[in-house]
Amino acid sequence: PTCLTPAVSHNAMRTTTRLIIFLFLILLSSCIIRNSADNKSESPMIFKIIPKNPEYVVAKDKLIEIEQYLTRIFPDKTIKIEQFDTIQFVDCGENFERVICGHCHDTIDVEKWQEWMTKSYETGFEDRKIIMQCCANNSTLDKLIYEQSQGFAKLIIQIDNMTDDEMSVQTFANLQDFIIGAPIWYIKSKY
Repeated sequence: PTCLTPAVSHNAMRTTTRLIIFLFLILLSSCIIRNSADNKSESPMIFKIIPKNPEYVVAKDKLIEIEQYLTRIFPDKTIKIEQFDTIQFVDCGENFERVICGHCHDTIDVEKWQEWMTKSYETGFEDRKIIMQCCANNSTLDKLIYEQSQGFAKLIIQIDNMTDDEMSVQTFANLQDFIIGAPIWYIKSKY
């Protein structure tokens, strides 16, 4: 019998774990749950702030600056900042409603979207190119319209138990313009 080295075993486990997590997120996303507008705006959620450019990363000292800024603004919140070597899919959990073509605005079949996501996942989300079935336009997974927002990023800033009222326009603008230094958006996740 051949013995795997610890490095190979660790990498295989890591890949398997990532695949299981990804498949769970796809399964969760396929359970389309529509909440009332009141429920969405008032319930605490996890806010995930990501750069609009999925490849965007910041220097280590900037990560510390981001954490210090957010901790000062939200001292009672749990803040988690992660920067990955590969692009991650950043989901909205139960807030998922549908995916729409960015060209013709037709609703995308969830099974087709899951197929595209699985194919892209196999490349570490480096290849996000797709051809739209509805209008035959070339697009990418990150150019689709997600209701509620979802995205792709290497940098993910997570703030737990937030409401829309707590994330002021000024805080968001400061984070974008002075701290991160790139266009950002946020995803409201509920699990």
